[in-house]
Amino acid sequence: AAGFILPADQQYVLSRAKVMLIPMVEMGILSVLVYKIISLKKSFKHTHGVDFYDRLLHACKEVLPNRVGKLLATEVAVMYYLFAPLRKGAIQENEFTYFRKSGIKPIIGAFLFMLLFETLIVHVLVERWNPSVAWILTCIGVYTMLQIWAILRSMNQRLIVVDEETRSLILRYGFGCQTAISFDKIQAIHKGRKAPSQDKQHVSLSLFELVDASNVTIQLAQEHTLHKVYGMKKKYTSISLFVDEIDLFMDKIKAILIQNESSS
Repeated sequence: AAGFILPADQQYVLSRAKVMLIPMVEMGILSVLVYKIISLKKSFKHTHGVDFYDRLLHACKEVLPNRVGKLLATEVAVMYYLFAPLRKGAIQENEFTYFRKSGIKPIIGAFLFMLLFETLIVHVLVERWNPSVAWILTCIGVYTMLQIWAILRSMNQRLIVVDEETRSLILRYGFGCQTAISFDKIQAIHKGRKAPSQDKQHVSLSLFELVDASNVTIQLAQEHTLHKVYGMKKKYTSISLFVDEIDLFMDKIKAILIQNESSS
């Protein structure tokens, strides 16, 4: 800014300051980044847990400010799940899939295919006006598609879990959004989807709510938080989701609710 304001013949001190200060600032920023990366690596090693994204979130929160940590965790998760091998092996009794019968993967896959062609067309049209803007829009479009694809791939690894040990229901939608509900906070569960207009604090466990199906609704005794990518979150008291094995899921949750009532 000073370079634009001051006349060219009065910038001697400013030019000397640039030569001396800018390298110092750059070295300072680089030193902080290196320190944070080393701290993050150490924190990640000491964070135990099966799920990669949960460990990554925990490590980033310990090393970086809350908002920055969540942003970094999202970007790392995109790269990880784009190339991570798909989960192999049998699904445990307390785990439930949510993408095999809903058809969400083929739907979003077709959407991404159309979006790719649309991005190419927009690039050709905008390039006639401004090549730089065309490449910026193309890069944004391609990266958005990679993010969506990474979320779809992460669904195979991040399942819905009924955790008897912590007595909580862990709801996940890839690494796109997740929430944990204590068993004693579940007020009711029923098949079907509750209309959002009936309750302003109703949410859907999906990033693609307009095209994604739901077959279960859970009502809670108190407000909970749905955590999404980039640190976004939303409060809710009821949540709709899709579960492939809906009858097994309903029976398991209802058995837990009956057990809670009898113990209380």
